[in-house]
Amino acid sequence: MRYLWRDSAPTTLQFSEIIGLEPVKQSLTENARSGRISHAQLFLGDEGSGNLPLALAYATFLFCENRQEQDSCGTCSNCLKIKNLAHPDLHFSFPFVSSSSVSTCKEVFPAWREAITANPYLDYSEWLDALGAETKQGAINKEEGLEILKRVSLKAYEGGFKISIIWKPETLNVFSANALLKIIEEPPANTIFLFVANKADEILPTILSRTQLVKVNRLPIETLSAALQQRFSISPDQAVSMAISSEGNFLEASRQLQKNENAQPVFENFRNWMRLCFKPGDLQGLNEWVEENAKLGRERLKQFIQYALFISRQCILKHYLGPDKLSVRGDELDFVQKFSPFINERNILEMTDQMDEAYRDIARNANAKIVLLDLSFKTIVLLKK
Repeated sequence: MRYLWRDSAPTTLQFSEIIGLEPVKQSLTENARSGRISHAQLFLGDEGSGNLPLALAYATFLFCENRQEQDSCGTCSNCLKIKNLAHPDLHFSFPFVSSSSVSTCKEVFPAWREAITANPYLDYSEWLDALGAETKQGAINKEEGLEILKRVSLKAYEGGFKISIIWKPETLNVFSANALLKIIEEPPANTIFLFVANKADEILPTILSRTQLVKVNRLPIETLSAALQQRFSISPDQAVSMAISSEGNFLEASRQLQKNENAQPVFENFRNWMRLCFKPGDLQGLNEWVEENAKLGRERLKQFIQYALFISRQCILKHYLGPDKLSVRGDELDFVQKFSPFINERNILEMTDQMDEAYRDIARNANAKIVLLDLSFKTIVLLKK
C-alpha cells in the first residue's frame, strides 16, 4: 500500500516531521540536553500513533552534531547518515521469518530500509507483506538476540552513542529475551536501547520491567485533521471526518485515502455483491460472483474485505454525523445514503465480526470460495435484521 508520506525524496526524520506529540517531543529533548537519558526506553503506542518515527527522530537528535533547541539540525554528517539508515552506530532489530538463508535481521535489512524509508509509520502487517511472509509470523529469534549482544559489545565507530532500535519487542521469543536481560540491565557505556511496541501485555515482563516508559498517545482529532489537510490536500470537512473515523490513527486515515483513490472498481464490485445478497434467490449469480472473486488472490481479497468494512462503518457514521461528514463522495456517498438503513445497531457488530473473521481466514490462505460463500450467506441473514 502506498502512503503519501513525503512529496519529494525522503529527508532526515526529525521531530518537526512527526504529527503532533509535542509534549513527548519536549520531554525527550529536555532529557537529552540535560543528560538524563535512560539506557532502555519503551516507546509504547497504538498503531498509527507515531511511536516508531518518534524513536527514529529521537535517535537522530541524540546523534546530531549541531542540535537545535527542540530538534536535530538535519544537515550534519550524522543526520545525513541516518537519512539513509546507514549510521554505523544505529542498529535495528525487528521481527522476520527465519529460513535456511535468513537467521538474523541483517539478511533482510535492505527490505527494512526500503519499507521504513517509504513509510516511517510502518505497521506489522505491512512489513510482513513486504517480506512475502504469507501465512507465516515473524519473530525476533535467539540468533538475533545474540547478534544484538555482539553489536553492543563493540566500541562505537563514531565514538559516541550506540543505539539499538528494537521494533515489536512483543515478538521476542524467550531465548532472545533472556539473552538480552543482563545487557539491558547493565549495558556498556553510552549504549541505548529503544523498544518500540504496540501492546505492553504481550511483552515479556522481564523486558518490560527493565525499561522506562515513553507513552505515545493517539493523535487528537484536531491535530490529525490538520496534518491530513496539509499532507494530502483534502478539504477540512473530509479531514475531520477521516480523523474521527480513524480514531486518531494516522495509518488508518492513510488507508481510507488510499481506498478513496482507487475505490471505483472495488466499489462497483462491493455494490454488485450487496445487490446479490439482497436477492438471496439468485444463487447462480451469487455463485458466479464467488467464483470470479476467488481468483483475485489473497492481497486483493484482503483489500476488498477491508473496503467492505470501511463502507459498513461509513453507513453507521452516516446515522450519527450526517452525509456531509463522511469520507466518501460521488457514487460511494449515494450508495451509502441508500444502503445505510440496512446497516444499523442490530447488525453492525456481528457484520464486522464476520468480515474480520473472513479477513483472517483469507490471510491464512483458507479456501477463498468457501470463505466468500460463507460470508455471503451470513451477510444475507444479517441484512434482514
